[in-house]
Amino acid sequence: MRHVTRYRAYPSHAVEQRLFTGFARCTFVRNWCLENKVYRDSCLPKLKEEFPELKEVHSKVLQNVVQQIAHNLHALKRLKATGRKVGKLRKKWVHSMIYEQTGFKLTGNHLWLSKIGEMRIELSRAVPGTIKQIVVKHTPAHQWFVAIISETSDAPEPTAGTRAVGIDLNLENFSTDTEGKVFPHPHNVRKAAKRLRRAQKKLSRVVKGSRNRCKQRVRVARIHELVENWRDDFLHTWS
Repeated sequence: MRHVTRYRAYPSHAVEQRLFTGFARCTFVRNWCLENKVYRDSCLPKLKEEFPELKEVHSKVLQNVVQQIAHNLHALKRLKATGRKVGKLRKKWVHSMIYEQTGFKLTGNHLWLSKIGEMRIELSRAVPGTIKQIVVKHTPAHQWFVAIISETSDAPEPTAGTRAVGIDLNLENFSTDTEGKVFPHPHNVRKAAKRLRRAQKKLSRVVKGSRNRCKQRVRVARIHELVENWRDDFLHTWS
């Protein structure tokens, strides 16, 4: 059984800069593969000879970048085969890195990553089973998260119940079930609308390219992230 646990990370300034450098290297590999239409990780050894700075990134991380492109293209191909209108993959900036099987070590509440260094994480709950993947991600709100994918030998227990409950999603409330239990709508966006409107108005008035605009952009992103957290918490409680 596969488990995904997500933790806040607090890298030092030096580790943070190495993470940003790693993102830049992954971005280059991704966009180079799209531009040259190369979708196999066998291109990496030759690419590292041409661009030696790519050796600063763990090999599994770059392999996952190329494999993710191939996976996305396969998904688009399947959608197109069903008659769906699909676009194409575009060049973009990479904000995450995936370590798989090797290149990481978790000791207590400290995570060590190859070619990056050690960072402290908020280990709010124990990691179940054997760690298979580590995903390091940077959010627009300038926060760091580590997602740990692990596996256990436990198989999910089959459900043997015969009881059924009907759920109605309506306009007056979020949901009402056949037992009469009512979940009122949280109206998360409405609660944060005033703060978000003020923050976005201030962002539009700041000079583009300035340091103040960068700070204000983070403030706006944090409001969006707050609404997202409210929504996820409500859906988790509701389900």
